[in-house]
Amino acid sequence: MKKILIPLIAVATVLILATGSLSLLLNKTVKKGVETMAPKLTGTAVRIDGVSISPFSGKGEITGLMIGNPQGFHTDAAIRLNTLRIAMVPKSLLSGRLDIKQIVIDGPEITYEKALNGNNINRIMQNIQSTSGGKKSAAQENSGPQLLIEDLLIRNGTIRLSTTLMQGQTLSVPLPEIHLRDIGKKSNGTSVEEVATRVFGAVNREVATAVAGSGRVLKDTAATLGEKAKEGVSGFVKGLGNALQGGGD
Repeated sequence: MKKILIPLIAVATVLILATGSLSLLLNKTVKKGVETMAPKLTGTAVRIDGVSISPFSGKGEITGLMIGNPQGFHTDAAIRLNTLRIAMVPKSLLSGRLDIKQIVIDGPEITYEKALNGNNINRIMQNIQSTSGGKKSAAQENSGPQLLIEDLLIRNGTIRLSTTLMQGQTLSVPLPEIHLRDIGKKSNGTSVEEVATRVFGAVNREVATAVAGSGRVLKDTAATLGEKAKEGVSGFVKGLGNALQGGGD
């Protein structure tokens, strides 16, 4: 009996160690990939606290994702995501196209900062468009992983509004729910750049909608602020929505 048990225990131990090593390798690879590729798209610092994805179930989460602000803006970050949950088709991890069944982003915090040189959300959007825009060669199209995302949900988000005259103070309005489906389906997969353009474009539009309707909330809240902050809110209310909706700074 012992002669049988010892080899079985040894095999089980090797499998457990191999499984743990594979998971660790995948999580390190995802973290490094995000922190390397994302800044090239956004033109800002990007950091994540942790990645925990099983290569066998394809399910997991990314925690503490932070997208910084472009130069010239002073709030602490443009976007913070506490938790991003993801469910993938496991076998697609070994293929040229990553099939993602669902991504759920719950409770993101987006800071919209209006300064003399424009606003941070539009600036990041422009950086992404400049990276993904224009015609690409076949080599460029095939240079990175292809993605197919069946369902992407962003919910329970908050937009923090600020201007230079508000002296670092922010006011909050809710971010409308964003639900995107079948990203990359028509083309049988699409690039990371195109996914970023579509997702951030949707976020940008919803921020515009929320900002455009935030005037009354801002004016009510302004009563609790100092005189300079009130002045900042007044100017903020007049031009905030148009800046985003018109696509300008």
